[in-house]
Amino acid sequence: MTGIGRSGTTRMATLLAEASGYDVHHEEVDDRFRAKAVHPYSSFPIHRFHGKRAYGECHGLLRYSLSAENPNGALLVPHRAILYRDLRAVITSWMNRDSRAPAEFAAVAYEVSQQWLFLERYARMDHECRIFSFDEMMVSSVALNYLFSHLGFAARTWSDSWQSERINAGTKNQFEWTEEHEDTFLRITERLWCREDRFSDYIRVT
Repeated sequence: MTGIGRSGTTRMATLLAEASGYDVHHEEVDDRFRAKAVHPYSSFPIHRFHGKRAYGECHGLLRYSLSAENPNGALLVPHRAILYRDLRAVITSWMNRDSRAPAEFAAVAYEVSQQWLFLERYARMDHECRIFSFDEMMVSSVALNYLFSHLGFAARTWSDSWQSERINAGTKNQFEWTEEHEDTFLRITERLWCREDRFSDYIRVT
């Protein structure tokens, strides 16, 4: 399971490990975890999955190994999923986490939107891969059990403890989304999707 950074993969990795009994890893298992450079596309790390029956990964670094044009080893993993969080919330979190300057908004919005375009394009190619909303799963046990069913686990009864605390906790929330930011965001997404066969189903117009 992968997603864009700040989409809730840390929370989901912990939740999946606790509820399934599987050995579910976050990004520390990836060699690129401590790299300070931009991550280029690389082949899917299928070697980490070979010979393991109760093993999984849930982190954003896997997105750099998914390509609709070159799916390679990803298709050998029996259960595949993508985690979605409203891109506005992701962009806001990126701006706050790294104390970005207001002038960097357009660059951040473009990077986040482009990464989501790649993930959505991959999901349209890989018919066994499903997209799941982090926000929905944090308020709905039905949505969470849908994910568990897709991953091959039995449905379960959930207590209130599964619900996530705000995943922006610990950051200085200085950035505030305005109408100007919304206009910029929509112009960027429209430009990115202009050559796709359809606009994103996941970018709602507010």
